[in-house]
Amino acid sequence: MSLRWIKGQRVSYDENQKLLNENGITKLSYGSLEWDNYLRKLKSHSFCKVSVESVSSVVSKGLEAEYKKVESFEYIIDEIDVAMEGAKKALTAEEQRIQVLEAKLELLLNPKKEVVKSEPKGDELNEVREEYTKLFGEKPHHLVKIETLREKIKEELNK
Repeated sequence: MSLRWIKGQRVSYDENQKLLNENGITKLSYGSLEWDNYLRKLKSHSFCKVSVESVSSVVSKGLEAEYKKVESFEYIIDEIDVAMEGAKKALTAEEQRIQVLEAKLELLLNPKKEVVKSEPKGDELNEVREEYTKLFGEKPHHLVKIETLREKIKEELNK
């Protein structure tokens, strides 16, 4: 099975619905010792969400093994939910307060960068860059935002 884990206090997305949290996939065999240890250690990972991506079962045909996708895996979701609730309930009031203070300290020490809107792609950006090149006789820097280019063009045309 494949599990997607997301770290942090809560799940956060940018304006394009792109996940901002650290996340990844863990592949485990259900019912194995590895699976049991994973559930038991879920408390120590700081995951805010763990979801099941896919589940396959092995169907052996002689010496060859074939994987068959499992459609219903609610029992696995239930086990994860119980382990996650246990992780949340394990914190005392003082531990929760410390966790909140640590998060605030992290924000103060490492302020998050502002979410930058993505540049327009394709024709619009190329047209504005071409207009800038014709007007100023040089290409704009590749990191200059389209809004800045438009302002400079407008200023030059108003002279």
